[in-house]
Amino acid sequence: MEEYLGSTTIIDSNADSIVIDGRECRGGKDSDLETAVAVHNLVRDRILFGFTAKNDYGKASHTLGKAVGQCNTKTALFVALLRACGIPARAHFMEIPKEVMRYVFDDKTLEAMTTG
Repeated sequence: MEEYLGSTTIIDSNADSIVIDGRECRGGKDSDLETAVAVHNLVRDRILFGFTAKNDYGKASHTLGKAVGQCNTKTALFVALLRACGIPARAHFMEIPKEVMRYVFDDKTLEAMTTG
């Protein structure tokens, strides 16, 4: 389980901002479940849905700092916060090919998402 508690390039659970917010979520909770719900609510309530220049390659701390993220970056933040709370966590990510996304976003948005 140790590998699901550590920090990685994207899931930087040891970043100061992640550790501080993790402590906030953990504080006063009686169980890991209560803490996980608090982490979920933090990500849901404080992080707006949207894209940054880093797109899928932004660190969890970047998403937290910008308070903007999409499904992959919000998931990385959720996992990082859980790990900072001492709760083993992991996620499986996949990249959606640009060709598929052209049906969702205009060319300008697609270019911005893939060059950041």
